[in-house]
Amino acid sequence: MSSHLPSATFTTVHPLSDSQRERRQRLLDAARELAAAGGYAAVTMHAVADRAQLARATVYRYFGSKDQLLTAVGAEWAREVTGEFMADGIGADTAPADRVAGMLAAIMEHTAAELPLCTAVVSAVISGDRTAELERQALYGLWMERFDAVLGDTPAVEERGELTYLLGELLLAAFTSMCMLAQPLDRVRDMLTGAAHRLLP
Repeated sequence: MSSHLPSATFTTVHPLSDSQRERRQRLLDAARELAAAGGYAAVTMHAVADRAQLARATVYRYFGSKDQLLTAVGAEWAREVTGEFMADGIGADTAPADRVAGMLAAIMEHTAAELPLCTAVVSAVISGDRTAELERQALYGLWMERFDAVLGDTPAVEERGELTYLLGELLLAAFTSMCMLAQPLDRVRDMLTGAAHRLLP
């Protein structure tokens, strides 16, 4: 292991005070605004500090790298997007395939509408940066939790873990196709919704 990697930040180990949570949120908001305007390249720790009106050292107290910061932004974005879909009603009386396909379509439509931001997040998530590992796990966990909720009581319990994992892998492939390979929304959305209908009743 490289000796020059930043150590894990205290945000993943110790609970934060109200003032610390406020500073952390300012950093997330600043990074999100920069990424939305200019993509991955626009997000530097210096630019984030300036936009949040905090010292650069403060950024590193909360996030060891911009990939860790952007992955945390991605988790916040994913929570919002899936939360909106679930708040509208996930249609418990509809088929599981239709519910999952509906959420996947909504996610990709939001992705297309915020492409620079999503491309920055995908770049961070697939970077392999070790400082972002806990945030990456939290993001994956959020997707699995949302898929599990949308599936409802189907399929059988023993199949759920494998299925939610597969859906997560398909979603990552879709993000990569749209954000990194410039595939159009219609093609990516149709691929995902078609896969949902093939995998589920």
